Parts: sequence; structure tokens; C-alpha cells
Amino acid sequence: MDTGETILTYRSKTITTQFCLKALVALSSISSLKDITIPQQKSFKRPEPKIYPAYKDFGRFLEAAEGKSKKEKYNLLNDYYINSNKMVFEELSKVSSLDQKAIIDRLISSKKDEYESLIEQVKRQNIIKLCKESINRCFEVLPLKRAPSLYLSIGSSDIISMGRFINNKPVIIIFLELWADVQSSRTPYQTYFKNRSNSLLNDIPLTIANQYSHIVLYKAGVLGKSFLDKLIEEGLSTYFSRMMFPDYPFSSHLFFTSAELEWCQRNEWFLKREIRPYLQSLDSDIINRYFFFNDSKKDKWFPDRVGYFVGYRIIEEYLENEYTLTISDLISESPQEIVRMSRYFNVET
Repeated sequence: MDTGETILTYRSKTITTQFCLKALVALSSISSLKDITIPQQKSFKRPEPKIYPAYKDFGRFLEAAEGKSKKEKYNLLNDYYINSNKMVFEELSKVSSLDQKAIIDRLISSKKDEYESLIEQVKRQNIIKLCKESINRCFEVLPLKRAPSLYLSIGSSDIISMGRFINNKPVIIIFLELWADVQSSRTPYQTYFKNRSNSLLNDIPLTIANQYSHIVLYKAGVLGKSFLDKLIEEGLSTYFSRMMFPDYPFSSHLFFTSAELEWCQRNEWFLKREIRPYLQSLDSDIINRYFFFNDSKKDKWFPDRVGYFVGYRIIEEYLENEYTLTISDLISESPQEIVRMSRYFNVET
């Protein structure tokens, strides 16, 4: 029977777009979903996503800044790059560990030869075309009323990408430093991800899929700040990424090494026991311990960012146990209900 839904095959199970949607909108309301998505049964014309190659502006700045004083570089950076990408840097300042002045100071000290190969790589591998294809693939499964605009930028030392509604428009920002051959100024955070990156060509689709799903969750605006909320948010995003690009290794969707993924799978019993007491915690130190890179020596006996693996497994178990439910049944479910219904921790949570 033709239901008008796109069919995707994942492992041995047939998963419809409905199942993908129910995961992504489990935390939203009916009204917020209608505000940003197009119903699957309705015919629609796919809008063309706009890609902004902001890295080109940065390349122009590097060209113009050679041999100039710091003051001259500051003016050139504003003229060539900051002013034309103001929205990007405003958003970056909100979520980065650096304020805008610190970001600008770091960009001014950038060297031309450190980024030449990156800019050439983006051109040579036709990354802009790949970005459009990746957004379109996500759009076919979860059509938004506006296709996300995507900015390919340079400017962050501790963020790879962001998915946001900005001025009521969906925007994905990808910062390219991770894929640059920069050694002298690489931060521990960048080194961590660099060691787990395949290549710009392979990582871009997964990054876009992950942030595409974050856009939906961000717009819903009902996610809380607890450890459990973070588990569900990142679990949904990783699940969506893996559904969109199932041919990629699971470790790539998590930015794990194969050894880190194997550790999580082998010690999942331990992670359940370790994480369960913190589900309702609002302690940022607890959340950071399981979701962020930590360059201190503490907790180095287990991998960083294991919360992403646990969040994914909760969603996977939830869908396996409750796959007969419809979107309408799931829209009002809370993170607590998702965990309970998943039976992942085998307790009433």
C-alpha cells in the first residue's frame, strides 16, 4: 500500500520516514512541527539550499594582510571577512569559549600558508556541491519549509559546526579549521577531532545531517538543560545522521576511533550503571564529563564523549521497542518517557 512516505532500509529493519520524524520531533509540539516542516503527504517543491563560501573572504584577507601591521590587519579582517559574515561571528561568540575580540586576535595571527591548502582542498573536492547534495538528502526525509543556508567559515578553535534558526531562518555553520593542515596553532580540542576525522570529503555529509536534526530540535525550544535532555538531543542527532548515511562506519557518526567505539560496546553495561544516577543532573561538570573533550588527566581511563554513544543506544532501543507508534503518539513524549519506554536502563526513570 502506498502511504506517500519515503522508505529507507536500515540493517534488517524497514524504517519509514515516519519513524525518523517521530524521533526528531518527540520533544516538540504539533504546532512547532507544522511551523517548520512540510507534511509528508503534501506535494512540495524542494527549495535550493544557499551555500555561502565564507572561507573565500578569509582567503582574500590573508592575501591582503601579508606584510601589514597588526592594526592594518585588524582593519582588513573587518573589511574583508568579519563585516560580510557578521551573523556567523555573533553566533560563534554566543557559544564559543572565546569572546569576539579573542576570536579576531587569533584570526589576525593566522598565516597564509597554513590555510592555502585547505582553501584549495575545498575547491578541488567540490565541497559546495557535496554540501548541497547532503542538505537535499536530509530534506527529502525531513522537509523544512525553508532549506537551511550553509556557511563554510573559518574562525572557531573549539566548535566544528552549529545548527540554528537565526532571524527565523534555518542556518548551518561549519568551521573548517578541523580539516586544515595547521599544526603550530592547533588547540587540544582540534587535535582531538583531527585524530578522529576521516577527511573533509567524508565528514561534511555527516556533519550536515547532524546539524540538520539539531535545527529541528533547536526550533522546538522545549529541550531542557539536564543530563537526560543532552542524552536525548545528541542521541536523536546521531541516529538521524546514521539513517541519512548508513554506509559510513558507526564510529564516523560519533567522531570516535574504532577502538573507542569497541570500548563503549564492550563496556556498555558499565556505562549504564555509571550514567544512570546522573540522568536528572543539571551539573555542567557532569554533563561535560560525558559529552565534551576533556584534556585533563582525570577520567582518561574511559573515552571522551561517551554520552553520544549512550544517547544513540537509547533512541535505538526506544524505536525497536515502540516502532508501532505513530508520530501523533510520540510528539508529546518527554525525555523521561523516551528513556522509560526504551527500557535501556531497565528501570522506571
